[in-house]
Parts: sequence; C-alpha cells; structure tokens
Amino acid sequence: MNYDFSVLSDNDFQEMVDKLLIGKTRVVEQYAEGRDNGIDGLVYDLPKETIVQAKHYLRSGFSRLKSVIKKEELPKIQNENISCYVLATSLNLSRNQAETLRALIKNVVQDVVVLGAVSISGLLDKDPATLKSTIKLWATNAEIVRMLFKPANMNCFYELQNRWEDLNNVFVETPDVKNVVDSLEKNHVAVIAGEPGVGKTTLAEYICLLYFKEGYEVHFFEGKFSHDDYDLSDTEKKIIFYFDDFLGSTYYNCFSGKQDCSIVNFLKRMSKEKNKRFILTSRTNIIQKACAYSQRYRDYRLTKRAYIVNVGEYSYLTKARILYNHLQNSNVGAGEIANIVKNKAYKTIVEHRNFNPRLIHFITKQENFEDSQQEHYLEFIIESLDNPKEIWENCFTGQLDSSQRLLVQLVVANREKIQESTLKNAYSKALVVMGIKIPELERNDFEYVLSGCLRSILRRDVEISGGCKKAIVSVFNPSVTDYVLPTILERDIIVKLCSVLGTVDSITIIESNEEKIDDVQSIYRDIVKEIPKKTWSDAKIRLIRLMGNKCGLVPNLIKYAIKNNDIITDDNKFDFYFIVIENLSKYDFSEFIICCGWSFCNDYSDFGAILEGYRKTSFAQHFVIEYLQECVYESLLDDIENILGNETDAFICTSCEEVAEEMKIFLEEIKDTYPFLKEDEIDSIRENVDLKSIVDRNFKFFESAKNSSCEKKEQEDIKNVDALFSGLL
Repeated sequence: MNYDFSVLSDNDFQEMVDKLLIGKTRVVEQYAEGRDNGIDGLVYDLPKETIVQAKHYLRSGFSRLKSVIKKEELPKIQNENISCYVLATSLNLSRNQAETLRALIKNVVQDVVVLGAVSISGLLDKDPATLKSTIKLWATNAEIVRMLFKPANMNCFYELQNRWEDLNNVFVETPDVKNVVDSLEKNHVAVIAGEPGVGKTTLAEYICLLYFKEGYEVHFFEGKFSHDDYDLSDTEKKIIFYFDDFLGSTYYNCFSGKQDCSIVNFLKRMSKEKNKRFILTSRTNIIQKACAYSQRYRDYRLTKRAYIVNVGEYSYLTKARILYNHLQNSNVGAGEIANIVKNKAYKTIVEHRNFNPRLIHFITKQENFEDSQQEHYLEFIIESLDNPKEIWENCFTGQLDSSQRLLVQLVVANREKIQESTLKNAYSKALVVMGIKIPELERNDFEYVLSGCLRSILRRDVEISGGCKKAIVSVFNPSVTDYVLPTILERDIIVKLCSVLGTVDSITIIESNEEKIDDVQSIYRDIVKEIPKKTWSDAKIRLIRLMGNKCGLVPNLIKYAIKNNDIITDDNKFDFYFIVIENLSKYDFSEFIICCGWSFCNDYSDFGAILEGYRKTSFAQHFVIEYLQECVYESLLDDIENILGNETDAFICTSCEEVAEEMKIFLEEIKDTYPFLKEDEIDSIRENVDLKSIVDRNFKFFESAKNSSCEKKEQEDIKNVDALFSGLL
C-alpha cells in the first residue's frame, strides 16, 4: 500500500524507521515506477553492527538529500568502523537515485542499503504493529483504518476523522499525555483543566486517538448530559467517553437543572467499569466556580481531581517541536518561514514568556498575518506574542465577574505577585473606592472571589522567608499581565489601585510604564495625597524619589530619618541613596550623611559618588568630607576580598599569581579615583586579601560551570532545535 509520509515530522519518521528495522536481518530495496533495468528489488542481509540513518527530506527533494549526505553525513561516519549503513528516506527513489546515494556512501562504508518510500511502505505492510503505532499515517485514511480496525469502530472513526486531520500534523507528545493516561488507567477518569489556549481540547482528542487505536470506541458528549446519552450494559465493550468543555463557557451552565448530579454519578460509575474511560475538559476558573455553586462537585472534590495543563513547564525542546510542527504544516509563504529559520528567530518565539499553543496556531495562519497591520511576518509574530489579546479577552471579560476582575487587576498592578494578606486588605478598600456593585444573591468576600480565580488566571503558593510561611498570590501566566496591564494604566484606575495597595511594587508598575502614561508626575502627586502626612511608608519614599524636590517633602523625610534612622531598610535604601545624590545641591545633607551614611550606602563606590557631589556644594563642610573619605577607605578594607572576587574572571584567574595581577591593576585604578587614600592605607587594603581564598572560589565556580548537567542539556537542546528547524529550508 502507498502511504502519505508527508504527514510525519522528521522525528515521527525517524521513530517509525527505528521500529521497522529493529531486529531485522534482511530487507528488500524497492524503487519507484520507471526504468529499473528489469529489477523489481534487491535483497540485503543486515549484520548486527548495522547503522540506520533516517532522512525524511520529502519536502526538500533528492538534490538536497544528496548534498546533506555528501557534506554533513559522510564526514561524521568516515572515521567510524561501520560494516553496514542503512539510509532510509521518505523520498520516492528511482533505481538510479538509490545507486547514486549508494555510490556516495560507499566511499566510507563497504555495505550500503538505500530504502526509499516504496521500500518503507513494503516494510509497513508486513509490520502492522509499527503501522498501528504510527498514528498519523492512518488516522485520516479510511482504507488503512478498515485494514487495522474492526467494523464496530468504523462509525467512531468517521466522526473523529475531521477533528484528527489537523491534530495529526501538528501535535507534539508532551509529558501531559502520560500524566492524563495514568489518571485514566488508575481512576478511569481524567479532568483536563488549564488557562485559555494551552491545548486542553487538543490533548484530550489526541488521547482519544490513542485509546481508539487500542480498540476503544469513542463516544462524544455535547451540550447537556443525561442518562440517555450512554449505554453501559455491555461491560466487556471498550469505550472512552469524551466531554469537551463539560461545564460550558460560563459558570451559569455549571448547575443548570440536575446536570451536575448526572455527571458526578457517571464519574463515580466509571471507577467500577474496567473497560470504560471518561475524559473531560474545562477552563480552571469555570471548575472553581462550579464547585462554589454545586455541592455535588464539591463532594466529588472536582478541583482536586483536575489535571492542570501548564505550558510554562514545557521544556525548550518541546516548545520548539510545537512551533516546528505548526510551521511545517502552515500556509505561510516559504520565504517567510525560511527567513525565520535562517535568522534563528524561532529561538525568540520559543523563549517568549507568552508562548502558547493557541497563539502558535494563530500566528502560523497566513490569513491572520494578512489581516494584521504588520508588513513583515516576524513583526506580526512578536506583536501577537507581546499582546495576547487572542487568548485572554473572553476569559477576562466574559468569564470573570467584576469582583474577580478587580482582584486580578490588583495582582497585576503589584507586578504580578503579592502577599495574600496585603491583597486581602487592598481588595476590601478597592471594592469601596471602585464602587463595585454586586448583584443580589452573589458573594464578593475575598476568600470566595480568590477561590474562583485560582488555578486559572491566578495562582497561590506558599513561600518560606525568615522561617515564616507566607501565602503569595500571582498571575497564572505572564501573558495575563500583558493583557490586563493596558486596562489599568488609565489615570483614574491606576491611581485608585496604587492608593489601596500602598506598595512599592505598585509604584514600580507606573515607573516602568511611564512612556504609556500622560503626565505621570501628576499621578505620583495624586497617590501621595492619599497617603497620610505623617506616614513614611516605603511606597511614599519611592514616590519622593521619583518626584524629586518638586514634591517639597525631601526636607521633612530627611529630618524624620535622622531622628528615626531605623526607617532606612534594605527595601528603601536604594531610594534614600538617590534622593541624596539627586538633591545634594538643593538641601544640606551634612547631618544625614553623618548619622545614616552606613545605612543607605552599599559600598565604597556609593560613598565615593556622594563625596564627589557633596564637596562641590555650598553646604560642604570639611569634617563631613573627611568622614566620607574614611568611609571609602573602611568600605574597601572590609570588602576588598569580595570586590576582587567579583572583579576577577573565574575562568581566567585560577592561580594566586593571576589574582595578584588583577589586584594590582584594581588598586592602581583605586588610587587614581581616590587620590586622598594614603600609601599605607592601600597597603592595608592589599594585605587584607587572601589570594588563595579567591582562587579556590574561582576554581569551584569554574568546575561547577564546566560540570553543569543543566547547561550541557541546554546546549544539547539548542543543537537539536537548530537541526530540527533546518529541515524547513
């Protein structure tokens, strides 16, 4: 039979060839129709030491395959002791083409076998197990299905045929497949949940496909669920039931009628049916809402049983394969795809924090590119990834109520992450400030609203800091922020959100988006007005730094800090340092420098920068200058070993002599920069260095970097990805 190998990726083809040839001791070379000098095929015996090389190259063609064999493959194997080499390709080779490739390889290997499409098709005809496991070859081919499966499964096949056709070409088997199958085998039930666009439906349909090939009938549920929809009278019949989006697109569908009772009863029944499986999908926030409204779902512990698909946990290589498969089967112009491959722009796409299967599907459609405002395909891709409106608009606006949207906005306004206790306090204030009105019979208490957002658009983790456990709420995926952020940068909204949050992180959100906000200084002023005059919080101190002397609060802050220098902490000393640096010529900081210098300066360079600016001001006093000079010296003396450890290159300075040379250069620079340092002080600094300690630290770092298995794995993945995408050229 003739098979369509174009549906296989390079990896699929290689895996199939490996299975076909494992344990084979004899193969037959067969060729495409045409002049073959009267030969139908050549029989070859394969020794145990045979090397098999699969080269798909169906799209690239014979010339490209020949070139790759000559320039890339032969140099790899010429110094290896190979007795027999099998080249397998999906190209429909003629006898002459096979001989050309054989002659090429015989320069370095004595026995060569060349298997083209006809040969591999012959092997598949005699190996139904391998054919059956190569799903993409038969899932959309009714003729092959008739050959592989019993008539009882035929109706199921035709129902699934259209859905599987696209899936067959682009699906990449991720760890999610095994996890869901394990759940089905253990509990006979799997509930697949996740954020929009992660591929819940695709995963479920692929797993249905896996069970189908094992002889299961596939029965679909759509819309409402009742006892009339299924028949469990035949306990021996293998059936996998599939219910996509079983809770509907909004939570109001969750508890309509007695559907929750019917579904839960059916879920319980499944655990007792050895030949039945049930797979369901839903968005996580809908599951949360369903459990809030339905006692039956709560009793069944539906949220605990749901398996969350998280694209963020996919490996670099897995994401690359997802992108590769979509590009390989896209209708985007070959030139545009070639440009991505040649410039290795696929790395930017794979590493993008908003990488998502739905977005990848979206960007690999030519019609979406044509509808965009972008002239170049890569610009269209990056714009789509940077602004993932496609994924979150329906979830955020249609599936969350006003209280939930407010909670998400508060988390985003706090740089995607916030302590739960802080969020709870801000939420109670925000309900009033924002004027959120709650419909009758609905709840808007914090715990209830948060539970509806968790594991879908928000997540909750426990962090241990200083021996204390803290609950932290953050966005489920960074793309949530990319969608929600533009909705909160409007002046009135961001002022209200930052005022109720009262955190440095909320101010940082404004600071990092200043170019998108009109008159940002007036926004800072409005937020400061909401903070009590006698309150000197970290957020207020950050605002004073951002506003500068125009706010008029610098003198009051400095006076307060002199009397209460414990106000300066690790979280705000950066702000104090810049308040001083940027206002040295405007205010007299003499007393503050003497009282608090060691509290807000990190190292000798901080003291040096203040010294340089202070001595030029009209407020400069000799005893303060001497104090700052002493601080520079003491800071260098105390920290010189750490400074040198950071200054020296761990990959170069691996001996005491090399470190000593680096120290000599560093101290010469220090003398030039700070000429007030005496020679005996420089000597004291030099004597305070343990050269061997720095060498030992550098050596450990060097060894750690050299032996890092993670780095080796990463480098290996990068090479594999480069090789993968080269197949698109």
